[in-house]
Amino acid sequence: MASPPEGPTDRRPLPGYVVLAAIDENYLDIFALWLEWFERSGYLPQLTVITYDTRSTKFAERRGLTHVRLAGRVRDPRQIYVSRLEVVGDLIGSGTHVINTDADAFWLRPDLPSMTKPAVDLQISVGHGIPRRAIDEWGFSLCCGFFILHSTARTKAFLPTWLQASREANHDQRALNDLLLEHEIEWGAEESSGRIGYCRSLDMHVEAISPDVISRVTPTGVQIYHPYLSGRYQQVKMLQLATKLAPSSRMALRRQARIVLDVRAWQGTFRQLANKARVRTGRGATSPAEPVGGETSSRRSVGD
Repeated sequence: MASPPEGPTDRRPLPGYVVLAAIDENYLDIFALWLEWFERSGYLPQLTVITYDTRSTKFAERRGLTHVRLAGRVRDPRQIYVSRLEVVGDLIGSGTHVINTDADAFWLRPDLPSMTKPAVDLQISVGHGIPRRAIDEWGFSLCCGFFILHSTARTKAFLPTWLQASREANHDQRALNDLLLEHEIEWGAEESSGRIGYCRSLDMHVEAISPDVISRVTPTGVQIYHPYLSGRYQQVKMLQLATKLAPSSRMALRRQARIVLDVRAWQGTFRQLANKARVRTGRGATSPAEPVGGETSSRRSVGD
């Protein structure tokens, strides 16, 4: 289990980098928990948040967070990943390096100066979700829940290809893995920080970051913990996080009890269920039914 954040860490800013996260109203409680950990990382001044609706925009404004408002511009949940990648592309085009993080990839003890490698175009976490073909060929898949994209001539040339493939697939992660599989990236030997591959036809150097640095399985000893969370609804995931991030079993039970008894928070889940019922009966929905937030066999959201 993870030790709780105690106070801000004294970090020097990392010049030239922006930390980018994306949220919508169905993931705000999880993002608020994520923000507690991130604030103590010392990198808060470098955070920019993409907001997809009015509630998430107001949350960012109340917290004084730099944000990019895409509310109203994304109608189909499947377009979320493409729109996020478009923001990444704008930043890369301006010469800014981008550290993209899901809103449930928890920054426990990050050391960005040691993690970032400017000579590598793309550094990205690994998982074992989708696409299956990558796991069969490489033994892992690349997970867009956390990646570092450096602004280089190579990445600027690669991004339009990645964007087009993402639009066709409605999925940034599937598109990235498929592109590197199609263009036959060659992976080097595994090292302590991960393994670096080179894709000759795309002229891209890619690091698959070691699970010892960014883990989807355990928070012990890692810099970033991006747990697998099952279920569609935010409060169900909050119950899981109460266990995964608590320093002890007793603390986990206390946190779970608070979540179960938080009637206000469960109202959002009930709204989502009601909207799904309206859609099924052809009466329409009053707000987005899909949360922005996981890596599953069929889709990966911004948060999980």
